[in-house]
Amino acid sequence: RAALEEAGRLTDETLRAQRRLELLIKLAPALFALKGPHSEEFRTALTEAEHLARTVGTGQQLFAVTWGLFMHEGSTRKFQRAKVRAEELVALGRRLNDDDLLLEGYHHRFGVAFVLGELPSCLSITGEAISRYDPARHHRFADVFMGHDSGVCAHGLHSFCLGSTGQFAQARQSIEAALALAERLQHPFSNAYSHYTAAYSFYILADPEATRQHAEAMLRVARKYEFVQPIQHATFLLGSALAEGADPAGGLKMMESVWDTGQADKRTELFSAAIFARGLINAGRHGDALALVNKMLAESGEPHVGCYMPEIWRLKGELLLHASPGDRAEAERCLRTALSASERQGALLLQLRAATSLARLLGESGAREQAHALLQPVLGAFTEGFTHPDLLAATRLLKELP
Repeated sequence: RAALEEAGRLTDETLRAQRRLELLIKLAPALFALKGPHSEEFRTALTEAEHLARTVGTGQQLFAVTWGLFMHEGSTRKFQRAKVRAEELVALGRRLNDDDLLLEGYHHRFGVAFVLGELPSCLSITGEAISRYDPARHHRFADVFMGHDSGVCAHGLHSFCLGSTGQFAQARQSIEAALALAERLQHPFSNAYSHYTAAYSFYILADPEATRQHAEAMLRVARKYEFVQPIQHATFLLGSALAEGADPAGGLKMMESVWDTGQADKRTELFSAAIFARGLINAGRHGDALALVNKMLAESGEPHVGCYMPEIWRLKGELLLHASPGDRAEAERCLRTALSASERQGALLLQLRAATSLARLLGESGAREQAHALLQPVLGAFTEGFTHPDLLAATRLLKELP
């Protein structure tokens, strides 16, 4: 602060602005660590820095400032604004003709696409990032920007999107690519992150044992290096695996311990909420599950936006049916919203879940032909993974319908 005041006393206007910009960029990491990227102090400093960078700064300085503003928007759940900032980072990398910064721009852009549930976009951008990635050139940014390696992240989110779009075999290959790259890099946080994305992807693939193994591996790394947030995230994922497998009550307790203290990952909050809601349902706590999904929907605003938003709507429909079996109108509305949201997002697996739930409701209401016509083309879009529980459930229901 004293240095900023001293810079303000410089008589040359351009030199004064340049010096103030340099100091604000140096101040930002301290504000990030002490106040958090969500803080008003962090935003205020970077907003001034952005103005200065656009007038007297270099392209590299503007990239650093824009990255900080991207982090602020993401941490305050303003994901559409974060998307704009990520697009600015990509444009800056191109304008500067800097392939290394361009890749980091892609890193942030595919991250936002993932959070927003824009699966085709995320698949495309992660694919582009994977093709451009060179560990010798790009790994150095792991400790400059997001704390983890961009190549590991690209493979990891690519696997999640592949699984969500029904490309199960390729999803497994991408999981292995992320894990192998992290192992070669010997970068602890990237190693923990590779197990994080693997655990989430295996949850999508309905493999609770693999989810458990990778959550435990992430927990070991996080505890060894005292990564506070990853410890919480790994604990939640381990709980999700146990809740789906060997220890439903113990798994739910682990998830609850993380959720109730607000330590769940905000970037994947809807996904985590859906997992937690399933645990509550399996424990017979349908009222708590309905309260949770209602809270998520109230906070989200846009019904079609957000990773796993379609599943939140589907769960609400199912929970309303459980609470009032005779009152089907609102439940059907929720299930149709889930279906349209999943179709818009390109989330074929969630589309199948929504179609199965809606087809079951229609069939029980006497509209069996309509139910068959709804479910058959969605199930027919799959070319693999026919032993996945969601595909098995849809196949059984389809056989019961005319």
